[in-house]
Amino acid sequence: MKTLQTAYMESPIGRIELKASSAYLCSMRLVPPTGEEEEPPASNPILQEAIRQLTEYFAGQRRNFDLPILQEGTPFQQKVWNELQKIPYGDRISYKELAAKTGNSRACRAVGSANGKNHLFIIVPCHRVVRSGGGLGGFAYGLDIKEFLLELEQKNLGSYPVWWSGGVGKDKGAARKQEAERPVTDEPERTGGKLSH
Repeated sequence: MKTLQTAYMESPIGRIELKASSAYLCSMRLVPPTGEEEEPPASNPILQEAIRQLTEYFAGQRRNFDLPILQEGTPFQQKVWNELQKIPYGDRISYKELAAKTGNSRACRAVGSANGKNHLFIIVPCHRVVRSGGGLGGFAYGLDIKEFLLELEQKNLGSYPVWWSGGVGKDKGAARKQEAERPVTDEPERTGGKLSH
């Protein structure tokens, strides 16, 4: 296994840990703050560029990422991750729509599982996959963060589309209650894995 270098960045959603080889960005996840002294700046050029592009994303100055990425996974998982990267900034698709794009519209739960194995959240934007009725669905880092990312993108586009039911302009608690009471569909409520969206 290739040696990976690690870097950290502070973001509006928390502390992000990034790992890269000399050729690819391989992993990105939220981690709790350590309370220790700051780590030295990343020396790996890929990590430096990833932090720069993510900083621009959170500032509303970037909609697409241009980074060499590599994740190990099954052919089906790779197909799902490739389709995730085709979802436009600020848009969303349902688990069922994503499954159809992989060639099997019934594979909603398998798609959810593949999302759960995605180790490059935001860059491979699994937060843009929601339930058919517009509800948020699941997210490993909590619905508040998924909602934040969707709202960030919509804010930077300058509009909130009809499908958005996450509580924009509404009471957040009421929106959460509405999501919790939504009938179960053929799409996963939650997806497994450390990084699921």
